[in-house]
Amino acid sequence: MCGRFTLTAPWEEVLTRFSVDLAPAWLPPRYNVAPAQELPVLVSQAGKRVLRTMAWGLLMPRSQGSTRVINVRSETVVFKPWFRRLLHSQRCLVPADGYYEWHALGKVKQPYRIVLPQRKLFAFAGLYSIQTASDGHIRGVFALLTCAANDRLAGLHPRMPVILPESAEEAWLSPRVRAEQAVELLQPCPSAEVAYYPVSTRVNRPDVDDPECIQPVQGLGLGLT
Repeated sequence: MCGRFTLTAPWEEVLTRFSVDLAPAWLPPRYNVAPAQELPVLVSQAGKRVLRTMAWGLLMPRSQGSTRVINVRSETVVFKPWFRRLLHSQRCLVPADGYYEWHALGKVKQPYRIVLPQRKLFAFAGLYSIQTASDGHIRGVFALLTCAANDRLAGLHPRMPVILPESAEEAWLSPRVRAEQAVELLQPCPSAEVAYYPVSTRVNRPDVDDPECIQPVQGLGLGLT
């Protein structure tokens, strides 16, 4: 699963990396994104790539309870009617440059940050919806697709978010790609393309969002791998 992630790259770098056509003028770097918080999500609208701020967490239809869903299993997404509809026409890219996972070290759960080489930007595969909250406010919301962890990360957690290859991002956004084709893109990121390192337990608090969150912590059993 994925319960926290980061988007720390300069805003202009984000816009260039994802070939964005329309976006907010500027959004600050995020060092500890938590569920229910808002952040930029890339969608395709009338053939243009548009970055919109959305809240992390889909609100399930009334018939299925009021739970907010932050992760959706890729293995079962096509078998659940509501998620399948989103998979067909409301796919999105969620820009990031790392995410956090926790590993038990004795009685303590130690957080680790998972990154790609050179800490480069990447995109999670996501689903989004435009929903009305209990207060009547209409806003975009999204969830991340997850899959089985690759061999390198399985020791941290058996699941991981789907990190799409850059070559698959256009297909994931394209309305011409059917749900049955899109689900084939939901594969674990290769082990050779990820690394992880321990960080401060400061990230356990969703109200903490500063550069110290991503600084390595020395002297732990699972170092940079």
